Amino acid sequence: GNDGNGKQQPLSSSSKRQKHRRKAKQQPLAKGFVRSVEGVLRDNLAKIYGNVDPKRVVVEGCSRLDRGVHARGMIAQVYCLKPNILEMLDDEKDEVDLSIQGKRLPHPKHPNDSSYFDKLPMDGNLSRLAFALNRMRPSDVQVTGIALAPEMGDEKNHPFHPSLSSQYKTYEYRISTGAFQDPTLARVSWYVGEALDLAAVKKGCEVLTGTNNYVAFQGAPSGPDDRQRYKSNLEIPETTTCTLFHVALEEIPAPSAAYFPDVEPRIKSYNVVVKGDRFLYKMVRFLVGSLVAVGTGKLNCDDLERAVQLGNWAIPGEEPKRKEFQVAPPHGLVLADVDYGEVDFDWRPLRY
Repeated sequence: GNDGNGKQQPLSSSSKRQKHRRKAKQQPLAKGFVRSVEGVLRDNLAKIYGNVDPKRVVVEGCSRLDRGVHARGMIAQVYCLKPNILEMLDDEKDEVDLSIQGKRLPHPKHPNDSSYFDKLPMDGNLSRLAFALNRMRPSDVQVTGIALAPEMGDEKNHPFHPSLSSQYKTYEYRISTGAFQDPTLARVSWYVGEALDLAAVKKGCEVLTGTNNYVAFQGAPSGPDDRQRYKSNLEIPETTTCTLFHVALEEIPAPSAAYFPDVEPRIKSYNVVVKGDRFLYKMVRFLVGSLVAVGTGKLNCDDLERAVQLGNWAIPGEEPKRKEFQVAPPHGLVLADVDYGEVDFDWRPLRY
């Protein structure tokens, strides 16, 4: 600080700590590193468990989201593997009971399963655990609820899993139209131009609703494992068949006239709401992109029906030419809700 005579005074201990924290937050990410909610939770939980190796901490979310997508309804299950389990998976994998077929790691069969898992930290006080995580979090991550994994009690005795146990997921995608982009929504909304043909978009929503093979509405694979899975899926239509219970365009109340005086066409916002039992990679973004293309005249509803029925965007009689449209960018998409049917969560207070 300055003493008023132009001389710098030494910083106090608290000021030094605050300065250090500010610098730490400003450190650039390592090349190739992508920050994720999963990574933030895993690293912080590793500290709470006693500075264990973060590889032992498992964070299983109900959905895989692209970089830039938001979530306010994300359900995640977290647990910590015992120190020797990772070595056992390398050397004696056949002797490890994975409990869920197809998974690479063991999964707790019930909340107190100690076969391969450490006990919860803080003596199992979930309110304290949530409080600690929220004190450690960055500004764009928040724990909004905490509970023990519920007992399923189904006939097959399947353990709870945040993705496999879900029945429906609801996504919302925000788009905006008008003379220009509302700058206050630039990070959470896709500006698609001055206007949309709302009647055409709503008809397109009807076309996309139902049980169909949505292979034409999935993103290209991003790695060798995903590419192999993609090729396998093309040969088995059941793996790309989804049921969309609800696809709709809903107008969001406009800001007051004083906000954008004398602006024509008016600034308007809409949500594309999609509710389904499962979704393919980038599927919602493809759905929204195709609906916007219908609303701007680049596609029509016949193109949507053909893509659903044939599984591709080929132009009839002009193969291999394809119908082209812009896939919706990630920043307008929000995972709004995950429905587990009759599964009961015993939510605990976030403060202790």
